[in-house]
Amino acid sequence: MVKIIQYVINVQLSRLLSVLLVLPRVLLLRTGKYPHGWA
Repeated sequence: MVKIIQYVINVQLSRLLSVLLVLPRVLLLRTGKYPHGWA
């Protein structure tokens, strides 16, 4: 039971981290400040 809870927490944290990594790129692309477009 505890392992399941830890697994769920780890999945949520990894999702949160990936979102935090992706969001700045999306915002930069939308504002057009990113120098190389889709790079």
